Amino acid sequence: MSTVYDPSMMLYGNGGFTFLSDRIMDFAVEMINNRSDILPGIHVNIKRFTDCGSYYPDADWSYDGTSGGFASSIMVQDIAEVHTDVIGVIGTEFSTTARGPANALSYHQIPYCASGTGSLRFSDKMKFPYFWRTMPASGTGNHFYQLIKTWKVTQIALIYERDSEFGRLDAMDMKHAMEQNGVKVLLSLGLPTYPDKNILKYGAIALERSTAKYTLVSGSRSFVGRVITGFGNNGLIGPKNVWIANNQANLVNPRPYQYLSGFVTLTPGGIRNETIYLETAKKFIQRYPVDLTEFDAVFNLHYSFDCVTMMLLGFHKLLNGTSGISKQMLATRQAQHLLNYTAFRNLGYSGLSSSPMTLNSFGDLEVGYGARVFSGDYTNRTVFGRTSIDGTRFDPFNNTKVVFYGGATVPPPDGILILKLSPHDEYRTILIAMLATGLVLCAISLIIVILHGNKPIVRFLSPTQTSVLIFGCSVGYSYIGFYMSDPSELLCRFRQSCLPLSFGIVSSTVICKNMLLVSLASVKKQLKKPWLITWKWRGLNAAAILIEIIVVSIWIVETQAHPATTITSTNYFTTCSTSSRIPKSNIPGSILLGYNICLYICLLYTMLKSSRIAKRELNESATIFFSSITILLIFGLLSAIQNTSSSSRDDAYSEYKSCVVAFVGITVILGLSMGTMIVNIWAEFTSPQYVSTHKTSGNRNSSSSSSTAAKKATFNTVANLGLIKRTYRHAPVSEAHKHVTQGGGGGCVGGTDKQIGGKAPANSTNWMKRGVGFPSIQMKAVIA
Repeated sequence: MSTVYDPSMMLYGNGGFTFLSDRIMDFAVEMINNRSDILPGIHVNIKRFTDCGSYYPDADWSYDGTSGGFASSIMVQDIAEVHTDVIGVIGTEFSTTARGPANALSYHQIPYCASGTGSLRFSDKMKFPYFWRTMPASGTGNHFYQLIKTWKVTQIALIYERDSEFGRLDAMDMKHAMEQNGVKVLLSLGLPTYPDKNILKYGAIALERSTAKYTLVSGSRSFVGRVITGFGNNGLIGPKNVWIANNQANLVNPRPYQYLSGFVTLTPGGIRNETIYLETAKKFIQRYPVDLTEFDAVFNLHYSFDCVTMMLLGFHKLLNGTSGISKQMLATRQAQHLLNYTAFRNLGYSGLSSSPMTLNSFGDLEVGYGARVFSGDYTNRTVFGRTSIDGTRFDPFNNTKVVFYGGATVPPPDGILILKLSPHDEYRTILIAMLATGLVLCAISLIIVILHGNKPIVRFLSPTQTSVLIFGCSVGYSYIGFYMSDPSELLCRFRQSCLPLSFGIVSSTVICKNMLLVSLASVKKQLKKPWLITWKWRGLNAAAILIEIIVVSIWIVETQAHPATTITSTNYFTTCSTSSRIPKSNIPGSILLGYNICLYICLLYTMLKSSRIAKRELNESATIFFSSITILLIFGLLSAIQNTSSSSRDDAYSEYKSCVVAFVGITVILGLSMGTMIVNIWAEFTSPQYVSTHKTSGNRNSSSSSSTAAKKATFNTVANLGLIKRTYRHAPVSEAHKHVTQGGGGGCVGGTDKQIGGKAPANSTNWMKRGVGFPSIQMKAVIA
């Protein structure tokens, strides 16, 4: 073998690697021979052996380590039986080639340090007790897992060199590590070392069908290069794909360096003493045509340098630390039984690969893995992070960004490029329209109540409680507003609380307002404090709303609503999810449900009681009936939507559907509650009596001024109590009923002023059978 560099040599072929590895070994021996502190008085000699026969040009690129075994067997026989002065071997063999020699050398008790043999096979110290290496091998898969975990990758494809010991066993370790950590291996594909175009096309189809976007490649440099080139030619290298290999890539001529854009390698690389490394590397570079990047990341020359140094340091330690062992004994193989891999485990050596250089119990170097990403510009690459020695974490470099294919700095999705569904973006106009419509309807209803609060029909239905009912509907409409953006924890809680609060406010208000009317209609005797009835029901209304607020608040705190992302095969979207603080506990939810069921039952009871009120304007039993049906429909539809989306987990539009259901339901309830009032106000406004009264009102002003003043005085004395003092008389049944069934104020004709209540007519039982009426009360303004 030539020791002089030939410029015509293909530096990146097998010839270049062999030449440079030989030169760095010779360089290391030269440095040791020039030192007086290591093996003093001993000159180390070098003998060269080959495991593949004589050199021929075709093997420079095509040889991949596959050997019939003849050349390597002759080599081992020469070392063991002919050249008995050889007491240690340094090699850069392919893993497939090294199987025979490593086993045979262990049998002959000759230590063998490998700087390029990565197969897990050699970590078996029962078979290879004299084999060790300055590179890691066992646990490779854990290092790869730590890298892809930083990119939140959950599924990968695995392509390996099935003809290679290193490629096949490393792939097994990767697959085991991925499956142990919950990463799906969608495709495990073994390819021959020399895949033809048809095989590469088949592999590309299989990879594309697997939907995996992150592909791990395990094999020799030439195999990795053929895979990158072949799959790139089939369109599978681009912005959607990330390729990660356990070796460098020797691209096939013509070299498509653009395929290396975003290509990632994860190879052994420890934390070293940079001063020693740079000093040694620069001395070597002055002699041979490589730069620092090629010295370290391309040819991995530091492994071979460390192999030589550690081998000689081990001999030095044996001579100085073991009594009875002489230089002559070492040189004549009389101390070989003391030179298995354990003799080189802890030498305290600060090497070019790592500092310190320590072997584990498998004879492999304890070192982390360095991650590099290629730019696609020739073989330029950037180190962006490193795994820990034990493969339990990945530490990215803070000032280094990973630039994927095409310049992207964000890792692509690990599956099909799925679409984010955002119903609030697609249907934003509709959501805004529903929210605006609902709030406008509430505002119009409130304005009507304020402007027409002095009209009998409005005062009968209590402006105060009607305003509370309108507020309850506006709370329900606000439910829609909280769906106009992606949910946050706060928005999720608002979404969760709106509809229960709206139901509690509306239902309790309807109950108390109508039960007040029923109570007043049932009065049969004089009331000393008539305002107590009004405030009793208003107090119950406030208490019911307060209880609803408290129960809903406890429920929200307990369920801990939060945003959650749902991922399907084609899309992903964000919804609100809940998780109880106490596992399997839903006590607050059960209390809320029970309380609302009680309110609903009370609503039905109020409907039955209200149906007995004879005066049409005050009888809201039909309104309550249709409102209760609407509430049932809202609850049923919302439950169906929620159950459907929970079972399928792919309905991104379930929340949008909930908004539509809530809008329609609340609008129906608001319309039923305000509809009768608005129709009666409109009927009164357009009636001939209303028009004629306003035309002649000016002529009556002077004649009735004194009467009006008296009425105002009487009204002011009781308005704050919610009742106005009016007259009644014991009228015949037919006449009393006549005035009750008429609209526009009902009441009695003539009579003297009495305190409200008074003595009921003797024949009142006849009209009571037809329905609760107001034969003794002028019902112009009962409730304020």
